[in-house]
Amino acid sequence: MTSMDIIIVGGGVIGQAIAYSFSEDGLRVGLVDDQCSGNGKASTAAGGMLGAFGEVSYDRDTEMDEVELEYRIHAAKKYPNWLKDIEEAADRSIFHSQGTLIVANRAGVNDLASIKKIAVALERHNEKYEWVDPEQLADYKPDKDYIAYKALLIGNEGAVDTTDLMESLIQANRNRGIVSIVGKTESLIVSSGKIEGIMLSDERKLFAPRVILCAGVGTQNIIEHTDKMRLPEVMAIKGSSLLVSTTKPIQYTLRTPNRESCGLHLVPRNNGQIYIGATHRNILSKSSVRHTENITLDEINYLIQGATQQLSSELRGSVILNSYYGYRPATLDRFPIVGETEVEGLLVATGTYRNGILMAPIIAEVIRATINGAEHPLKLLFTPYSRNMQIESLGRNYWLDNGMQHLLKFIKHQTNVSPTYSENDVNLFTTSLLKILASNNERYVNFRDEINKVLAGNVDLASLRRLYNRIVLFEKRNKNS
Repeated sequence: MTSMDIIIVGGGVIGQAIAYSFSEDGLRVGLVDDQCSGNGKASTAAGGMLGAFGEVSYDRDTEMDEVELEYRIHAAKKYPNWLKDIEEAADRSIFHSQGTLIVANRAGVNDLASIKKIAVALERHNEKYEWVDPEQLADYKPDKDYIAYKALLIGNEGAVDTTDLMESLIQANRNRGIVSIVGKTESLIVSSGKIEGIMLSDERKLFAPRVILCAGVGTQNIIEHTDKMRLPEVMAIKGSSLLVSTTKPIQYTLRTPNRESCGLHLVPRNNGQIYIGATHRNILSKSSVRHTENITLDEINYLIQGATQQLSSELRGSVILNSYYGYRPATLDRFPIVGETEVEGLLVATGTYRNGILMAPIIAEVIRATINGAEHPLKLLFTPYSRNMQIESLGRNYWLDNGMQHLLKFIKHQTNVSPTYSENDVNLFTTSLLKILASNNERYVNFRDEINKVLAGNVDLASLRRLYNRIVLFEKRNKNS
């Protein structure tokens, strides 16, 4: 029987960061991970943008969005010293760059609204930025049809090489005595409302009075295999990216604002390399995960076309060194889940979506404070049951009148061409929606009534996105029942 003081489930950036935070506390800490190849994991596929403000979007303006912004700001302020500490513990350097240039162009119909909102947020938090002339920027060489009409430089917002970061965290934890356990977590061992440990897929049992569940998109499967365990749903959002070499390296991270679900970005890496990201694909079921376990041609096409047309035409002669894909863990309302659960001794840290790399140091700090019984100003912000998962929905009449027009704006990436990989999403969503609106089946009628009861006054693409995910989840559960 293997016993620990703390078991951490998941070896991505969140799990490694949490393990590192306990590494000098004199505790026996075990980190459990299946150690599969890097591809497929969000941490190693991520661009590493530290976008506290760059992630601000025109369609995210609720009170919880402001809370999450504060969370990102706290994390960004921790980052410089956190990186230095990891470098010393690992005895290796971590490549990182400073400065983020955000450009708004005609490909993004809401780019202008988003970039203005970013500026407002920067001013509200007394952060420095400057408006710059897009045509005077050395790194920015788009095709003439995509020249930006606004460009904003955030000098204090940069990026980190995620490969360097992950390798350094792993080495630092090894140097400091964190116990690495290779295995896939199947379920949690719970008795009388208390955590006792975990069960691995090979039927090994590991025991600890504290378990921290930070398995990313794998969290959902573990919860489903644990009797009477409840957490907000964690969905998988696939993102794909490329790494290229070029004779003309860039100084800053160069990006568009977020466009509904994602945006284009170029991130400087070591030795003149450039990271190109990113795509966005909702993974609707376990079978669809299997069919997307690599980067696809249409995803590559989207990345190359978007990067060379909108950000730097000089990349056309660059050489592709590697391709990445990973599954971002996301909740229905896109906010993370961090803190204690209803099971005594069980904590969770997941649902970080696009912000896991940035949030890692602050999440680790919050989890450590929670376990040690210490106060922390951010400790209660994203606990599973301290926040209400508010999912805005639309009424039947609105959908019949206007829904499809807005739906297509949401699903297509804001270029002039909707990528082919969106077709399945469109088909599934429209078919499900029509069934919900028209069917006399009791399940569909009840769900339709639920949608109408929470009808919001003003409908935007954010509420549309949330309804999309709600319907996808409804359909998935319907098929499994």
